[in-house]
This record gives sequence, structure tokens and C-alpha cells, in this order.
Amino acid sequence: MAKVPQSTRLLYGVNQKTGAKHDYPLVSVNNVFVFPGIPSLLERAFHSLKDQLFASSGITFHVREVYLSEHELKVVDILNKFNAKYKDTVPLGSYPEWHNSYYKLKLILESGDEELIESAHSELISMLHEYIVHYQKDPVSVAPEQVYAIGGSLNSGGHFSTAVGNAINTIERALDQYTLEEICVGFNGGKDCTALLHMYYAVVKRKFPDYKGHLQVLYVEAPTFPEIDTFISQSVKRYNLKTLTVHGRMKEALSDLKKKHPELKAVLMGTRRTDPYSASLSEFSPTDKDWPEYMRVNPMLEWSYHDVWQFIRQLYVPYCRLYDQGYTSLGSKTHTDPNPSLRYTNEYGQTAYKPAWMLENGLDERSGRNPLSPK
Repeated sequence: MAKVPQSTRLLYGVNQKTGAKHDYPLVSVNNVFVFPGIPSLLERAFHSLKDQLFASSGITFHVREVYLSEHELKVVDILNKFNAKYKDTVPLGSYPEWHNSYYKLKLILESGDEELIESAHSELISMLHEYIVHYQKDPVSVAPEQVYAIGGSLNSGGHFSTAVGNAINTIERALDQYTLEEICVGFNGGKDCTALLHMYYAVVKRKFPDYKGHLQVLYVEAPTFPEIDTFISQSVKRYNLKTLTVHGRMKEALSDLKKKHPELKAVLMGTRRTDPYSASLSEFSPTDKDWPEYMRVNPMLEWSYHDVWQFIRQLYVPYCRLYDQGYTSLGSKTHTDPNPSLRYTNEYGQTAYKPAWMLENGLDERSGRNPLSPK
């Protein structure tokens, strides 16, 4: 809390995606602006209030970003060479990234001269071409275009495009049968449902482009990793989700769901044919007679382990960071270990694990799901 002069203006700004007013204001007194110290709030203020803050400044800055697959030490000679030529005209910033799943170093170029920065950017790309990552900062905003580009034509050839195209078709059929209030996505933070959620979002945006409401996800709460809880919370914000949370074993959880949300009729699942008890499922499979009545929609039944990772990595979809630590199938914390097939000894003689997407044999996916695990 703080005391401010009576002449203070509180500039809340709005969310660019939803149009909702932000809860935390930017404080302004005459021509002085007090920005929040929390990085996420500072960035949000710049985005939502850019027209008010910079409209009359008369100054235009041009920025270009470059993402690399290696850390700074690997490319320091190249950066020094570039900086020697452009240090007085195009400042170069270098920012290591330790937790991103797709890149290790972000470079930022700035200049007031658009032609100059374009030339410098092209030259830097050429100098670093073998390390360039064509990173998509906001894969959600371009999800409809990118997802349909992969699977929009079932005649484009190739198993992967066909698998994505069939999944799109199944989701579209589900949305023809059920309203958005009658359907949800089963989402526990795992890789399969992460891919499914991204596809579902893309299909909804393509089918209902003016829809601004929440998409519903079903979360069966259970003891799990804190990284999963964090990722789910991030996904709720990223996709504008409404979480339907239930507890207990699956049958009891669905009974609870039926009581709390009787309007719900169908659940989209990230189930694949190789999952336990899934060999006889079809794309539309009603629950068994002694279970609460729901239609289980399975768009990804014929996907392989590698199809899932190709979809996620190709579209730069954010995923739970545990998958970068050698986990390939996430269950309860006490029964889930990194996959031994990904174990190796690093340059320091320490035991380490490759990321999940590097698993060679998809049939080894559940090797870390050990019911006798000491963890």
C-alpha cells in the first residue's frame, strides 16, 4: 500500500486478448510514471499502455530478437566481431536462458534506424546460422494457422500430417455434436494432453473465431510434482481456461463431476492406442455402463510417442519442464522416475538425463513409471 498525491492517475490498461481491465494499475503523476518492480507486471504495463505512454514521444525504436541453441561462450567470438562493427549504431544485448525448452540464448538488437537494424539483423543471422532457433514467442496466438497448416490436408502425405489431420477432424466432429459448455479437455499437465489442448484451442478458434469465453479443462487432483502444478497454472492463463477440479479415483471423480456440472456430456482425452487398457477404444467411446455417463473423445488414438513430441516441438508449444529432466511419462510423484533409457554421464562425470523428446524407442516411454520407486 502507498499514499499518492490527489492528482495521481491510475492507469490499469486492458488485457490485449480478453479486453478485461488489469487488476494492478500503473501510477502516473503529471508526466512521471511509476512502474512496478515485478518483471511480469512491468512487461504487461508496456504492452497494455503503449499507446498512452509512447504515442506522442516522436521517437521510434526498432527491435529484433535472435534465439540460439547454444550458450554465450559457444558464440562469443562471433558476437564480439559483430559488436565491433555495430556497437555505436546497433546495440547488442545478450541474455542467457536456463529454463526455456527451445533456446539457450536470446540476443536483442535495438536501433532508431529501421533500414540499419534490418541490415545488421540479416548479417547476424548469417554469422550465427548454424545456431539459430526459429522460436515462436507466442504459439497460442498463431495456433489455428500452424495446426491447420500441418493437418489441414489429409492428402498431403506422411504419417504425421495424417495423424494431425485425423485428430483435427475428430475434434471438429465433437464440436458439431456438443456445445462448448458440454465438452471439456482432460488435462493433467502431461505431454499428450498438452498437445491435445493446443489442438483443441486451434480448432475452437478456427470454428468459432469470435468466441471470447473460457475453454473448459477437467483436472483430477492428485499428489504430484510442483512443476506440474506450476505448468497447469501457466496453461490456465495461456489458453484462458476454466478448470473443473475433482478429486479421488477416476470413477468417483467423474461422479463428482456429474453432480457439480450436470451440463457436461463429453471429455476430450489425450489417450493413445499404446496406453494401458486402450487397445479397444475408438475415437468416440462412451463410458462403461456402471460408470457416470460421458462420451470419451479420443482424437490422438493412432499417434505415436514421437508424433506427440514432433507436434509439440515443431510448434514450440510450452510443456512441463520435467520432460527436459528425463521424465517421459508423468504419474504420481512417488511412482515416477526419470527414464533410465535417457541416462548418460555428462562432461563433469555426473549422471544426467537427456530430454524426453530424445527417447529413441517410444515403447520405452513408461520405463520410469516404477511402482516400487523409492522416490
